[in-house]
Amino acid sequence: MHATTNLISKTPNVISVGLKWLITLVLLVFLSPMAASAHEIRPIILDTELNETGQIEWVARVNLEATLSGISPEHEDTDEDPNNVAYNQLRAQSEAALSETFDGQAENWLNNLVFTDQNGNRLNASINTITIEPAETDEVARDTLISGTTEFPETSSAFMIEWQDRYAPVIVRYTDSADENQNASSFVLVNEPSPSISVRIPKPPQSAMSTFAEYIKVGFVHILPLGLDHIVFVLGIVLLSPFFKPVLLQVTLFTIAHSLTLALVQFGLITVPGRLVEAAIALSIVFIGLDNLKPKPIGVLRTIIVFGFGLLHGLGFANVLGELDVGASNPLIVLAGFNIGVEIGQLVVVALFFVLIGYWTRNRKEYGRYVRIPASLALAAIGLWWFIERTVL
Repeated sequence: MHATTNLISKTPNVISVGLKWLITLVLLVFLSPMAASAHEIRPIILDTELNETGQIEWVARVNLEATLSGISPEHEDTDEDPNNVAYNQLRAQSEAALSETFDGQAENWLNNLVFTDQNGNRLNASINTITIEPAETDEVARDTLISGTTEFPETSSAFMIEWQDRYAPVIVRYTDSADENQNASSFVLVNEPSPSISVRIPKPPQSAMSTFAEYIKVGFVHILPLGLDHIVFVLGIVLLSPFFKPVLLQVTLFTIAHSLTLALVQFGLITVPGRLVEAAIALSIVFIGLDNLKPKPIGVLRTIIVFGFGLLHGLGFANVLGELDVGASNPLIVLAGFNIGVEIGQLVVVALFFVLIGYWTRNRKEYGRYVRIPASLALAAIGLWWFIERTVL
């Protein structure tokens, strides 16, 4: 017992320091008057179909307050944006008041939603209804459903959609009740046109290579620039021992694990609530940050931890594919392309760390004191903030 006590007393106090920092952060979060205003930046979901009169009917599910206040997709949540004050003021409005505010800006909002045909001609769109769904609590972002129609001349055979405002990428989905082969779904960044959506003419089946390439892009974008929590976790993996073999081992295990759970979700074998998954992912960042505080070799326990958290992050990746609704696409090709895109994004993150920091500092005695410990504490603090934000706020 005495020997154990001496051993503990001689252990570096970095863990206790880390815990003190985290406790301080918890107090700051709960005492901060602005903490309850942050909300995750989520994609706009735009569902479209061609009705019997030859018009494109569409419904946009959107965080209306964010689009009206100019929140940018460059941030993880609304509190990080300089326009968060205007956002919070709109959040404080009642559904009726927000609807009136939107009426005064509806034309400008609609101008940002651009429909064009296969020749690049802009199609006239109009708003029909707006439904502001009440939030469960004042701390949860409201969803607004905006429905409308877009004129689609008989001479047109395809259309594209582009969201030209600042806020959020768009998941564009097209449904043809008469021919499911016409159905389409795509993930579109701000100020980029969607892939062409064919209408009224037989649509040639998308080639396997085209589908593969498309989902590589989707997977990559989900890491860079949209997957900030996954980026932070990957950095946590690298920080402990920034050498080729340990990093390769951990990143490989992480990739295998998230690929496994992504496939299980995609084939309908498991389902987990998205909010629970996002909170658990935040906790995984806290854990990996604290685990990095004391130097250690990459042993069995560390690899088990990384693999387990990889399973968890795979559930987060599955939310993206769930919203995309891959439809008739070959699920194996979709999974392969998405996973490769994610892996490329992760490797870019690792490479940037090595080029900017890791390669130059890893063999120095000061690496632990000036890089690993402070960076790991910062990652743990960020993870804790996200956990509180995703569960309490």
